[in-house]
Amino acid sequence: MNRYLLLSLVTVALTSRATPSSDQLVNHCKLLRELKSRLVASTIELPISQTITQTEAYLKRYESLIKAQWEHWLAVKDSSIQQLLEREKRFAPTHYVLYHAHNRDLIIFHDFLKEFYSYLDLENHPEHFVFMRSRELGQINHANANSYLDENADPNDCFDYVAAQMMAVNLSLYGNHFWPGECSFDYWISNRSARAPWIRSCFAGLWTHYNLPESYLDELMQLQSYLNEASGSLVQIMIPKDRLDDVAYLCHAFGSPYSDELLIEHFDKERNRHTALSPIIEKMITEPSSMPIEIFQARILFLAPLFDSRCGITMYRHIDLDPVKHAAYTKELQDIVGRVIAHIARTNTMPKGTALSKLKSMINAR
Repeated sequence: MNRYLLLSLVTVALTSRATPSSDQLVNHCKLLRELKSRLVASTIELPISQTITQTEAYLKRYESLIKAQWEHWLAVKDSSIQQLLEREKRFAPTHYVLYHAHNRDLIIFHDFLKEFYSYLDLENHPEHFVFMRSRELGQINHANANSYLDENADPNDCFDYVAAQMMAVNLSLYGNHFWPGECSFDYWISNRSARAPWIRSCFAGLWTHYNLPESYLDELMQLQSYLNEASGSLVQIMIPKDRLDDVAYLCHAFGSPYSDELLIEHFDKERNRHTALSPIIEKMITEPSSMPIEIFQARILFLAPLFDSRCGITMYRHIDLDPVKHAAYTKELQDIVGRVIAHIARTNTMPKGTALSKLKSMINAR
C-alpha cells in the first residue's frame, strides 16, 4: 500500500479528535508502522548455490593455518560461522560479501539510528540492514568510489575525518588472518574496534543537529549494562554485484588504494590504482593462489546507498547476546527513541520532507 494512502487513512481516523500531542503522534506512528509491516510480503529464502564463495576460496589456501590459529574460537563460534557461510553461499550468485566487526557497544548507536529513521520514514526498515552512520551528518557527496578517489587520491583512515567517510572491510570471513589489526574475525572474537569505542561521541553530532537533551543520551549509555557479557559485533555485508564498484574499492591497510597491478585491464596507471573491485574478487574466487589474497582488504564509502535500506545492500549482524537481555535491551531502546521523537515533534525540530513531518502537517492542517 502506498505510503501516502496510509497517511491519509490515519488522518481521516483522526479528524474527529483534537490535535494530538507529541506523545500521541508517536503512538500514531507506531500504529502506522505496524499496519505497514503486516502489508509487506515476507522475504523469499534464497536457495543454496553451488557457486564458490569468497570465504571458501580463502580457505582453499589457508584453512590449515586458520584452524591452528583459532581452534578454540572456531569451536565457540561454530553455530554463527555455519550461518555466515551458508548465507554467503545463498547470496553468492548475485552478491559479493564483505565483513566488518567492532566493539559490541556500538550496536546501541546502530540500533538507535534504525529505530529513529523508522519513525521519520514511517516504515519498518528491513530487519537485515544496519545504519552505520547518521544520514544527517554521515553521507559524502560523490557519485561513486572512483569519483571520491579522484578527489582523495591517498586517504588514510588513521585520521578521524577520513575514518568518518569509510568503513574498513575484509573480502572473506577470515581475511587478513595473519594481521589482527586488519582482520574482522579477530575484532569479532576479541570485542574491539580499530578505535576506542567512544560510544557517546557517536551520538554527539546527531544530538547537536536536533538540539536534544543530554538526559536521553545518559539513558542510552545505561543500555551498555545489557551487553557486558556479549561478544563483539560482526556485520556480514551483502552488496549486489552490479553495485559493488560504486561504493567500495580495493586498498592497502589504512585505506590507501591498492597500487600493485593485479589485473592490467582494470588498473589505471595514471591514477595508480584499480578502478574496480569486482574483477579482483572474481579472480580471487576462481584462482585464489594467483594473487596475494591474504593482504587484500577494502573500504566501503558512506555514499548515498549506505543510507537507503531499500538499495539492495543487505547487512546481517552477529552478536552473542542472551535472548532475555536482548529483549529487555530492545524494549528500553525503543522507549527512549519514542521519547526522543516526541521531543523533536514538540520542539519543531523535525526535518522537513520526512514522512513523519508530512503526517504532522496533515493533522495540523485538517
